[in-house]
Amino acid sequence: MDKDLSLPERLKKMMTAVSETEKENPSLWGMGVVGVAIVVRFLHSLAQKEMSMMVMGAHPELTPAILTIILACVQVVAALSIFRVGGLDFSASPTNREAAIVGVLSYVGGMYLNNYLLWTEDSAGVACYAVMEPVLCMLLLFVAARIPTESQKACSVVCFCLGALMLTASFSIFGGVNSLLCVLGALCFLVRNLVTKHLYDSSVTFTPRSQNIIMIVVAVGTISMVLVAEILASDLLVASLMVVVAGVLSVTLLYLMFMLLSMYDTLTVAVFMMWSQVLENVVFVADSTRPGFVSVCLGAILFAAGHYFYFKDGLESGTVHLNIKQVGVNELFTRLQFILYTGCIVGLTAGLLHPFISERDISVLSYVGLDRIARKLLNVPTPHEH
Repeated sequence: MDKDLSLPERLKKMMTAVSETEKENPSLWGMGVVGVAIVVRFLHSLAQKEMSMMVMGAHPELTPAILTIILACVQVVAALSIFRVGGLDFSASPTNREAAIVGVLSYVGGMYLNNYLLWTEDSAGVACYAVMEPVLCMLLLFVAARIPTESQKACSVVCFCLGALMLTASFSIFGGVNSLLCVLGALCFLVRNLVTKHLYDSSVTFTPRSQNIIMIVVAVGTISMVLVAEILASDLLVASLMVVVAGVLSVTLLYLMFMLLSMYDTLTVAVFMMWSQVLENVVFVADSTRPGFVSVCLGAILFAAGHYFYFKDGLESGTVHLNIKQVGVNELFTRLQFILYTGCIVGLTAGLLHPFISERDISVLSYVGLDRIARKLLNVPTPHEH
């Protein structure tokens, strides 16, 4: 009887059943991992928003940009402490060193931009454009690895991404620096996924360390956050514990991403993450920015039709896109580094320098129909809004 078994024996029996399910029905196992990843990502975003309300509500003088980069560094250090990378020999292949650097930097950048957008007040609007992540993935695969996507699949991806956008938010909320940062954050995560897929192709493995080490990392993190809260501001004790919760969820999500990338190609994983973003948009987007009835109906049709044509041949478990790349490994990472460098320049320019355009320049752009786009991108109000 199961009730006569000890807790370790019950856990061992449960893990054995999970392992058998994975071998006997890989599709069911893969969809289970996808479901858990969607839930974990949603809980992580919810924890971030609760944390931002606690911290900014108690101390509005603090700057979210500084707090979120500290939080991103804490989450990355936790991930590096918990995961063990096997088969990564820097001496055997110089590109492995580049892969490790690009992967870590892209993960740091993606976590920072994701945290920052979740902490800003208008994140519910700009985050909607993260549903375009599969389209960005197709562009990244072509630009970095010269891997074209089949025309039918490309059309279906564009179809359900537009449908997801029409389902969750109005097109009128587009614009501003945060919209650009949202795209850059999605791009960072896609670069991380591409590097991870390359490492999997090179027989590199990502596994969690022993249970004792994980418990030590969590305990040290919890004690450190509590001590920091007691020293700096005692009213942030609950928020400090939320930092630990968000860190655990981010590491769990990263492990689930490793599992998904070991089973599916990068484009399909981007589609799964789009599902999670749709869920977040439905919950977090304010009623004032929700689309109209006609937009929702048309979006639902595009969303369903695009998914039908994308998945009609199955999930293609085990597909490896990077095996057909038409560029060398060195050129692949050179292109990824250039993409990250360009993204950093664009993000820093837009976020720190705050580009401005005068009304005279806008009037000149109006002759070619670009005045509205310029106002949206740079948050310049129209004359009747002054």
